[in-house]
Order: sequence, then structure tokens, then C-alpha cells
Amino acid sequence: MFHHIDRGRLCCNDSIVYSDIECDLVSEALVDDAEKIAAEFGYPKIPIYCDKRLDDALEMLDKAWDTTTKNISSGSNPGLNIKKNKEGQEEWNLLYDASEPLDDAFFQNSTQSRNCRHNNVYW
Repeated sequence: MFHHIDRGRLCCNDSIVYSDIECDLVSEALVDDAEKIAAEFGYPKIPIYCDKRLDDALEMLDKAWDTTTKNISSGSNPGLNIKKNKEGQEEWNLLYDASEPLDDAFFQNSTQSRNCRHNNVYW
């Protein structure tokens, strides 16, 4: 994401003009003064609460990442198929439950493209 922000390729979809995403963000100087501004408006605990909330959210994310990685490595995640390729590297793909066959007539008549470009983002 930083790469796209740094090159001006990431934008805010709700913005009223096409511009760099930094135009829609609060300035760093304002963020640095968050404690002073909160105190001026009578909410001195907001920055403390936000820091604590962010720390808690990052801790939860780290735990979820560790749990997910362990589940994938141990093979206990039934939604993934992991196998080794000819070079001995692990490859994975998601498994999908399908109760009925998919009608892929739409995709049978379309051409396949390796580099799909949408709003300056390649996927």
C-alpha cells in the first residue's frame, strides 16, 4: 500500500476530486498535536484511549496471524489445499464448497488476461 501511496496511485474512492490520498488525510503536524487539541476540547483521554485501542488491535492481529499461520502449517485449516511443486516449494489454493455446479457460460466466451488493470491497480 505504501508503494502505491508513494507513487500517487492510491486514492480515496469517496473523495470529491481525483488527487493523491494524502490530500484526504489529516496532516502529520495535526496528528503530532493530538494530545494538545484533545485537551483544548475537554477530552484529554482520547489520545490515550486511541493509543491503547490501537495497541490492543495490533496485538489481536498478531495473535490471529500466528494462529492462522500455525493452522496452515499443521494442515488443520480445511479451507486450504497445500502441496509442493516440482521445485519443492509449497503452493496453496483455496478450497470452495460447491453444492451445485457453477454455470460458467459467461466465462467460456471471455478472453483470459494475465494483467488486469483497474484504477491503476494490477491484480
